[in-house]
Amino acid sequence: MPFIDAQTGSLTLRIVYDGPPLAGKTTSVKALSQHVRGTRGFTSPAEANGRTLYFDWLEFVGGEYGGKELHVHVISVPGQSELRRRRKYLIDQADAVVFVADTRDGRFGQALELFGEVAPLVRAQQPPLGLVFQANKRDAPDALDLGSVRTALTRFGRITLVDSVATDGAGIRDAFAMALRHALDRTQLLVDSGELKVSDHDFLSAGELLGKLQELDEEPIVSGACGHDSGAGFEFLGSRSELGERADAPSPELDSVPGREVVFTPDAKLPSGQIWPPVDGRAIVHEASRCGLVPARTALGDWWASTGGWRFHSWCGAVYRDLATARGRLIEWARTHAAAAELLSADRALIAAHAGGSQVRLWQLVRVFPSLREGMLGDEGTAAEFTVKLRDAAQQLLGARAALARLKLDLRCSLWTIGRNDVHQTVFVGMMPSPGESVRPDLEGTSLLRRELLPIVRSVSKNLSLDELVDRLQVDDSDVSLDLLNLVRAAGDEGARAP
Repeated sequence: MPFIDAQTGSLTLRIVYDGPPLAGKTTSVKALSQHVRGTRGFTSPAEANGRTLYFDWLEFVGGEYGGKELHVHVISVPGQSELRRRRKYLIDQADAVVFVADTRDGRFGQALELFGEVAPLVRAQQPPLGLVFQANKRDAPDALDLGSVRTALTRFGRITLVDSVATDGAGIRDAFAMALRHALDRTQLLVDSGELKVSDHDFLSAGELLGKLQELDEEPIVSGACGHDSGAGFEFLGSRSELGERADAPSPELDSVPGREVVFTPDAKLPSGQIWPPVDGRAIVHEASRCGLVPARTALGDWWASTGGWRFHSWCGAVYRDLATARGRLIEWARTHAAAAELLSADRALIAAHAGGSQVRLWQLVRVFPSLREGMLGDEGTAAEFTVKLRDAAQQLLGARAALARLKLDLRCSLWTIGRNDVHQTVFVGMMPSPGESVRPDLEGTSLLRRELLPIVRSVSKNLSLDELVDRLQVDDSDVSLDLLNLVRAAGDEGARAP
């Protein structure tokens, strides 16, 4: 848990490196000490045949967060199964976890098995704990392709994936930077709730941590000395270091011309407090940032992009004079999303991004899920098959409309905005209205079905007999079928009146 050191007044965070034996945890922490300025004090209290018995320790010091100097304890865990008790203790101390996996063919299965144990532990933590999957040994000739790695991780939920070659430092800073941003997101949640504590914590050095772990052992292992490097020239994320901007500083202003906006693309490097949800949202933005989403301004003044399975949008009026105002609206928007959570499709993120000068714009990032409209497109099939699709679409529309009314949400319920998720539940797949954006009350019942489905029935009447649709709908006397029966008859009457 993040805490303010009672003696120094600094903010202390802990990032724990986990993973199977010989996956590259120690190599990753060593690479951090060599490639990231501001690190100091690498030590490994005890080893056996090159394998960690207790932990590896590294400190990262420099910069500040909320006016407080930042101290980060970087700790790797022993991978051997017989040291499971030490490993769990260290993971329990984490504010973010980097899971280092050997992605070579023949080794990846072991990594997934262990990850299946770690992921539930991490996700059970409150406040949420960030989890970065560091796909290591990417230079090996038998390394699995990254797409296969990503697919294998989908069953674990939202995971931030970074590929690496720890032996030469490739990807090491990226994985650490994402973990640190996750840890700062967690800190921001505690700040917002007034729960960030001033504390004399249980350990603040490698030596103190070693003592804690030895207390867990029935037969403590005699360790070597715990040296501590002096360290110098501390630099933090972005205080002009190689890792980017200071953690609580705004993104760089690329353009400050009055009235002109900077084009923003999804960027997981945004400071904490500017992405919602705090942990999963940053992982979502990280994934989408690889897809080349570059928004363009529409004729209505909105910003819009859609590619790689993502939609990225900002309403024309969703720009605010400063970050404080934008964050207030972001929180308001997040509450609306939380209230609608049971009906919303998965993988959504809200972003407050600088737009030039002091302006800040709110964005929403949404993964694309198939809508009912897409299910109705293409070959309509036989009259029997189309009747099933028509009745199913009507039931989903009415069910979604009833759910929205129960949640007191004014969202447009249409063939374009309603669909099914991966487990076939009816969900809202459209874009949410921004704070301040006007939304008209939507139609209900028969009027809703007529607006959405009558054009579909008109279009299929060229290839299917409406009389046969009527016959099939008459078999079922449910309210939905009766509404559809009247709708099909209306389409037939329109066709009969056409010249």
